[in-house]
Amino acid sequence: MSAVAARERAWWDAGRPYVRATVVSTWGAAPLPVGSVMLVGPGMEVVGGVSGGCVEGDVLEVAREVLSTGEARVVRYGVGDDDARAVGLTCGGTIVVSVERVDPGSDRVPPFQDDAPLPRLVIAGSNEVAVALANLGGPLGRRVTVCDAREAFLQPARFAEEAELVVDWPHRYLAAEEAAGRLDGSTAVAVLTHDEKFDVPLLALALRIRQEGRLGYVGLMASRRTLLDRRARLLGEGTPPELLSLLHSPIGLDIGARGPGEIAISIAAEIIAESRSA
Repeated sequence: MSAVAARERAWWDAGRPYVRATVVSTWGAAPLPVGSVMLVGPGMEVVGGVSGGCVEGDVLEVAREVLSTGEARVVRYGVGDDDARAVGLTCGGTIVVSVERVDPGSDRVPPFQDDAPLPRLVIAGSNEVAVALANLGGPLGRRVTVCDAREAFLQPARFAEEAELVVDWPHRYLAAEEAAGRLDGSTAVAVLTHDEKFDVPLLALALRIRQEGRLGYVGLMASRRTLLDRRARLLGEGTPPELLSLLHSPIGLDIGARGPGEIAISIAAEIIAESRSA
């Protein structure tokens, strides 16, 4: 469950009225898409957003009024070029936001989505890059699993609380997840093991699943020399040459990343780019 949905559920379960502001339409280069939500709870606590920072201050004032009166409002904002550039856009747009008070009660269906599955990120191998990437799972809106056959490297204190830690050979874990139907075209696999005995069987399996449409991204952390070695080994073990074109390696967008944190960001960016092009 996302942080917004979790906070909304907590207010709902506690029976505390709150305000839900939802983007219902956009035009131009609006910072956030239709369906984006900003919650304003008791004490004017704010969770989520509707514009990336351009209009949240005004929405908060509208929410304060709606929380007091109970009367829903629909507000329209034109995001100018200067504000758009402040949140990384090249031009402005229009945002229409519906603002309503929510009064929890047994006769109403909760507005939050409690059971919508998040797209998955499976990280093979536990190292500092894996830790940094796993900790980006929340901002990416992904459910993270870190799998490594070496239990000593999977210390819970290193990872975000939400990350699932699995002690197993990564290819064996991925095979079990495929058999159970828990992979789909939105699933991303980042191979960070940097060890041929883990890399090769996992890549052979992951690339086949990717070709069949049940993975959306497969990336391998490797130097160019290591990549040549892995490609040769995969071909030698019978992986069809055309499957190698599905592999992102060296992993991550080429942004000159240095250190685990920046490398993790480059990987996350490449996963996003792949998901948008699908």
